[in-house]
Parts: sequence; C-alpha cells; structure tokens
Amino acid sequence: MKAIQDLSVKTYDNRFEKLSEEEQDAILTEFAEGKVELIGMKSDYFFGVLRSATLEGAYADPLYGGNANMEGWKMKNFPGHQMSFLNIIEDEFKVIEPAALNSQHSH
Repeated sequence: MKAIQDLSVKTYDNRFEKLSEEEQDAILTEFAEGKVELIGMKSDYFFGVLRSATLEGAYADPLYGGNANMEGWKMKNFPGHQMSFLNIIEDEFKVIEPAALNSQHSH
C-alpha cells in the first residue's frame, strides 16, 4: 500500500485517495501490468491479491466484516442467505431483499 502512495505522490504530487478516478486507474494499471518495482514480489502479483481481497470484502457475507449493509449484494440483486425460495418460485425474476447469515438469529 505504501508503494501505491509513493507512486501517487511521485507521479501526481498527491496521495492516492485524493487523485481523480482516471489518475487512480492509471496508478493501478501500472501495478496490474507489473511496471512498479516492489521488494519481495512483482507488482502484478500484488495487484491480483489486492483485487481479490477487495472483491471478497465487497461481496462477502457481512457476518465476516465486509459488504456493509449488504450494499455489494444489493448492487447485484443477490438475495444472500435465504432459508428457502419455495414460496417465491415464479416464471420471472423477483427482487428479494438480501439477508445475511446472521439474519436468522434473534440473539
């Protein structure tokens, strides 16, 4: 993460979170293409791990600490953990409010 900040400051004279979307994309593309020198690993490998962790956090069950308010699921119309779908099986798609794993517990 320090390397992302360092490259942002070196390239755009600003911290990564202060950059425009286009500038952030350019920084991340440098990492994804393996063009950034890192100690201990290649930047494309680091980018792959960072991307996977980001997706896991965005779409994991909130029980595990990510996907706040199930927003990732809502974006994808993913129903999350439902006890059953038998009462709503129809011929057309039905939007269901997502439910987290711990939604079945009342304690």
